[in-house]
Amino acid sequence: MSLLFMGIALLQKPMEDLIVELSPHCIFSDVCLTWTVDIAEQLKVPRLTFYPHNLMFHCVEHCLNVYTPHDKVSLDSESFLIPGLPDKIEMKRSQLSENINTNPEGPYWEMMKRTKESEPRSYAMIHDTIYDLESTYAELYQKIKGKKAWLIGPLFYFSKREESSNSKNTAVQERHSCLSWFDSQEPNFVVVRKGDKTQENEQENWMPASFKGKILTNKGLIVGGWVPQLKILNHPATGSFMTHCGWNSILESLTAGVPMLTWPLFAKQFYNEKLVEVLGCGVGVGVEVCHSTFDITDTIVKNENIEASVKILMNASRKSEKTKSRAKDVEVMIKRSMEKGGSSYNHLTTLIKELKCHVFGTLEE
Repeated sequence: MSLLFMGIALLQKPMEDLIVELSPHCIFSDVCLTWTVDIAEQLKVPRLTFYPHNLMFHCVEHCLNVYTPHDKVSLDSESFLIPGLPDKIEMKRSQLSENINTNPEGPYWEMMKRTKESEPRSYAMIHDTIYDLESTYAELYQKIKGKKAWLIGPLFYFSKREESSNSKNTAVQERHSCLSWFDSQEPNFVVVRKGDKTQENEQENWMPASFKGKILTNKGLIVGGWVPQLKILNHPATGSFMTHCGWNSILESLTAGVPMLTWPLFAKQFYNEKLVEVLGCGVGVGVEVCHSTFDITDTIVKNENIEASVKILMNASRKSEKTKSRAKDVEVMIKRSMEKGGSSYNHLTTLIKELKCHVFGTLEE
C-alpha cells in the first residue's frame, strides 16, 4: 500500500505540468488525487471529484462518527443499531473499519483526511452508483456533505454497451475456456466466487487437502488466472455469486440480476454488504471480523455456516425465490436508469449542461 502512495506522489508533478499544458475547461479527478483541487483553483476551472463507491458507505460512516453507537456496547461481538439512517442497520464493533475504532495514522489515512478537506472546494462529487438504488441515502448524503451527489453508474455498463455496439466492426474475440464449462451446466446452478489474485502454482497453499480432486470430478472448475467475470455473471448457468463485497463486483452482480453470497473481509466491504442486505439481493455467510490488512490467516467463518448460506440461496425455498426475484427486479431498475430518461442518464446529461453553463455561460447543446 505504501508503494501505491509513493507512486501517486511521484506522478503528481508530471501530471500537474500536463494539466497546465492542456489548459482544460474542467478537471475530472479520482478522489485519491487530492492535489487536483489546488491545480483547479490555480487554473480557475471546476474540479469534479469521482468516488468509485456508493452513498450508503458515506452515510453509515458519518452516523457512526456522530452518534458513536459502537461505544455504547460492552463487547465487540455485541450488535448495535446505527441511528440516523433511512433503514434499520445493525452492526457489530468487530465489523467496523479501523478508522472508526481508532485514530489511525499513515499515508492512507492522511490521504483520507485531505480528501474530506477537498470536498467543499470541489465543484461536484460524482459516484459510481444509481439513484434508484439508494435514493433515501442521496437525500441524507446531501445533508451531510452540503452538496448534491451526481450518480452516473454503473460506469462499466457504458463500456459494455460500447463493446457490444462495436462487435460487428471488430474481430471476434477468443472465448475463454471456462465459458464452455458453464455451457454444460444447468441454468442457475453455479455459484461463482471472485478469484484470489494468487499465482497458479500457489493455489494449493490455500486449498484444503484433496479439494482439487473433489472439485474436478464433475463438481466444479478451478481456473488459475484471469476470468471474464462479467460474461460469467451473465451466463444462464450462474445461479449466485460469492463475493468479498467490493463495490465493483456488487454492481456487476446487481446489473446481471445475480443474487450474492456476501463474504466481506475489510474496509468498506462490510458497509457494502449492508446495502446488499437492504436491497434483499443476497445472503451473508456470517462474517463478524473486519481486518485491517490483506493478510488474513485466522478462520472467521465455519464451514457449516457457508453450507447453510449456500443452501438458502440455491434451494427452492420461499426466501431463495424472493431473493432471486428481487435481484432480477434490481437488474431491470439499473438498466432502465442507463437509458434515456433514466436516473443515471439524467444525472449525467444535467451535469454536463450545468458545466457548460458554468464554463461557457450557456445551456445550449
